[in-house]
Amino acid sequence: MVDKNITHIVSIKVEKLWDETNINWELDPKVNILIGKNGTGKTTLLNLLEATIIGTLNFNDSEFVSIKLSFNLDKYITVNKTNDSSAFTKILKENKNTQEEHFDLIQKFILSDIKDSKFISGFNMNTNMISEKEDMNGSNFSKVINFSKISTFELSLSDLKQTQNKQSSSIRTELDIVLAQLIDDFKGYQLKLRNLEKDETAVLDEKIKELSSKDTAKKEDLNELRTLIVKKEKKITDIYKQKHEFIKQIDFLFSNSGKKLEFDKENSLIFKKNEKYVTPYHLSSGEKQLLIILLTVILQENKPCIILMDEPEISLHLSWQLDLIDIIQNLNPNCQLIIVTHSPGVFTKGWKDKITKMEDIITE
Repeated sequence: MVDKNITHIVSIKVEKLWDETNINWELDPKVNILIGKNGTGKTTLLNLLEATIIGTLNFNDSEFVSIKLSFNLDKYITVNKTNDSSAFTKILKENKNTQEEHFDLIQKFILSDIKDSKFISGFNMNTNMISEKEDMNGSNFSKVINFSKISTFELSLSDLKQTQNKQSSSIRTELDIVLAQLIDDFKGYQLKLRNLEKDETAVLDEKIKELSSKDTAKKEDLNELRTLIVKKEKKITDIYKQKHEFIKQIDFLFSNSGKKLEFDKENSLIFKKNEKYVTPYHLSSGEKQLLIILLTVILQENKPCIILMDEPEISLHLSWQLDLIDIIQNLNPNCQLIIVTHSPGVFTKGWKDKITKMEDIITE
């Protein structure tokens, strides 16, 4: 269960990135836009942030000496490079099976004492993120931090491997693979909304049915009936508010190409253009990219969430770049955005005060 009180990253500190620079970045709780020349470490910084939160074992020992992520409520995670490999070596000697089983053993070792330093393939991790009584899968902090990284131009090998058995003839590109999973997740999201509607309106439906079945209704009964109907309609409107906002934004953004979002018989996304239907996998790369971004945001269900985005402007028309942050904020005003970009279009429309230059947060 995601802790609703952990809402954003307060600061990121990295010691000796590539053995050359230190980084100290104080973040805004809502919108952060990182700019800088190629090769200055912007994408590397995002990757380190992601690796620290999801507990990956693939830290590169040449990239940094230590990293500390500080969150609200004085929570933190630190990872420090160490030369002590004895614990790691011992685990591998005790287990002569597959690489995946090595991974499981290492994760169990990490979990052995959550309040102490944990060995992660050449690194020690310290944290006060969770208490002794809470359970956690290895060093993956996704149970206490609602976190998502949106990458619309590159897919990791692990993600490709996980989707090998799910590919259909329509899925041909990396974007299609990401999109397919999000579309499946959106089906589940819609089912959750329908179940919530049933639960929230069940009592009202009973009262409405009771009043409607009376042979003779008094004036006060009719007034109560009207009140109950209005109350039910408001509940339904509130439940589907974010979904309707998502549909509204997609229709607006795709209006120039004449496409309108609909749902097929399986409740999957489909687009209608000139009385013909187009699947999401036949959209342009820019349309797919935008759909991936907005699906990722809506699936956070309006909860506090830290969202990383690396160069979201790729393949996006300038008009879409200008509205991107506003649209994301409308779909989930409770998210913290951390965006790396080279495009002025992303921040020109009212977000210049949220820009951080890479050169301003690094020291030699």
